[in-house]
Amino acid sequence: MKSFGVEGQAEMLKAIFLPFISTSHLIPLVDMARLFAMHGVDVTVITTPANAAIFQSSIDRDSSRGRSIRTHVVKFPQVPGLSEGMESINDATPNGIRSKIFEGLSSLKGQFQQLFRDMQPDFIVTDMFYPWTVDAAAELGIPRLVYVGASYVAHCAMNCIEQFAPHTKVDSDSESFVLPGLPHKLEMTRSQLPDWLRAPNGFPTPNTYTTPSTMLSMHAETQDARATLRGLHRGEKFDFI
Repeated sequence: MKSFGVEGQAEMLKAIFLPFISTSHLIPLVDMARLFAMHGVDVTVITTPANAAIFQSSIDRDSSRGRSIRTHVVKFPQVPGLSEGMESINDATPNGIRSKIFEGLSSLKGQFQQLFRDMQPDFIVTDMFYPWTVDAAAELGIPRLVYVGASYVAHCAMNCIEQFAPHTKVDSDSESFVLPGLPHKLEMTRSQLPDWLRAPNGFPTPNTYTTPSTMLSMHAETQDARATLRGLHRGEKFDFI
């Protein structure tokens, strides 16, 4: 994949990939980065040391095959009460540790932004949990592609739960309810919802999701899904990358 300068000489497009520090988000986005490199894009993946260790062997293998891809490692900051090397989260991460990891990650925002400026990419690909990268890309005048792990159907379903709370109108976890507002009849039970969502006021708050940026991200991506659903109702066509 190439672009052309003022003299008509082909140049490789440069991309930065910024994955979230959870393996369920990290591995798919790195796989996408490798695909872009396979198709001729110059790729830099930015992450922290412990997260880089998860996928670095794949990057090294691709690089040895002549693909233009590399990892730029940013040292994870020291956070009181957080052991060195503890830089990623998963479902088993205790809330107290999770909040400290988010604290450290939030402090890296400035470094990430400066790297965008220094590396001067043609576009960036970032996780949905980095909503600030919208403004970072706008500052540089480049596109930002967003990685969202769930499908639009899942986001539309979440929007239905958030807006109408049908799960609070049934008497048990096994009783089914209809997701309102969708073009087709979809049913769920409360037992199919995440534990944090089963509570009457289960949507993200500073206490349940630890950071305002996470809440903002989820809201922004839900709004995107909501807009797409409205368009599908009107019969509009969408070009998906």
